[in-house]
Amino acid sequence: MSIVGTALFLLAILKIPFNVSVVLASVVIFAYIYFGGMVATTISTAFQGVAMTVAALLAAGYVIFNFGGLNGLTDAVLANNGNFFNMPYVSETASHPIMATWTGVVGFFFVWHFGFSAIPYTVVRFFTTQDIKSARRSVFWAVAIGGAMYCGLVIIGTGARVLIETLHPLMQTEGITDAMGVLKHMKTAYGVAGASVTDYSMIAAVEGLKSPFLLSVLAAGGLAIAMATAAGWTMVLNVLLGRDLVGKVFGSRWPENKPVQATRVMTILIVFVSMCFAFNPPALVLDISGAAFIVILCSVGPPLILGIWWTRSTTTAAIANILVMTILSTGSWMYAQYKLGSYHWFFLSDPANKISTPHQFYWVFVGFIFFIVVSLMTKPCKEEVIQKYSLDIRPEQ
Repeated sequence: MSIVGTALFLLAILKIPFNVSVVLASVVIFAYIYFGGMVATTISTAFQGVAMTVAALLAAGYVIFNFGGLNGLTDAVLANNGNFFNMPYVSETASHPIMATWTGVVGFFFVWHFGFSAIPYTVVRFFTTQDIKSARRSVFWAVAIGGAMYCGLVIIGTGARVLIETLHPLMQTEGITDAMGVLKHMKTAYGVAGASVTDYSMIAAVEGLKSPFLLSVLAAGGLAIAMATAAGWTMVLNVLLGRDLVGKVFGSRWPENKPVQATRVMTILIVFVSMCFAFNPPALVLDISGAAFIVILCSVGPPLILGIWWTRSTTTAAIANILVMTILSTGSWMYAQYKLGSYHWFFLSDPANKISTPHQFYWVFVGFIFFIVVSLMTKPCKEEVIQKYSLDIRPEQ
């Protein structure tokens, strides 16, 4: 997904075929991981997160200014789609069935705003700071900056359809009549594969504002966040495949004796496989990403977070939580699609009265409760284990 995002922004800047931009995106990501490793990835991730937030907020400001303020934006959107802003507190038809309940509205925000908080390369930052104050600041700014970025993206998305259909250059030059027509043109003209063409809508909206400066800033921010995410996951997979799978599972000493070489080989393998998928990404890539956030948060999140900060956590609870929550969250997600037609309905809902629970997000709260209960019911860890895996790795007070 991150390589696809990088490729789309390169396409917007260079106007090159999508397949070429995928290769170029993969080469760029590969280069700074291969030569810079974890240091390059860590340093760039912080900068790139801020860059995307600035880009999103700047683009949101342009959108608001273009319509003469929030009231003007609201009027323009309502003229285009009368029920766009309808939420659970109104009696009229909601903008989308999933938005007809507060669980749907809050659930989507929860998934995408806090989904990154238990991802390994994010948690590493929280627990490798020099002191407790730095750790708390890291958590605060990660959530604050992420929230600001999503606010900007919501504003851009709100005005996207109106901007494309009223201002985009292709509406005049190609005789296109609606926003989907613009995306179809990009798909045909540049060979954008699969469902990834819908991700171009934000870029198309900014193109409608006809500001090269704004487009350059948005592209820089988009490239930054996409490459940072791709690099972070690549480094995590390097460890899983190299040190854990090859080294610990299969007993090879190669990752231990030549760690740099092992990491670089794994980087080549991971980026190449990811590039192959990026040429024609599956239509469910966004849904799969959201589901992955929930699986990680409910299964790995509780032992990862509580295991460090709560000394009563147990190994048995960690194993049980990972196994049980992974099965329950993944199973309910797939069952909801098969039985109810969408991953975003509560999997035990009555088909005639469905409850919106985006990506089955409630499992996150169930996971923390389950982990605490099992920890209290099982034998505590030995003092030396608590010291090594909890107390010793906490930031100093």
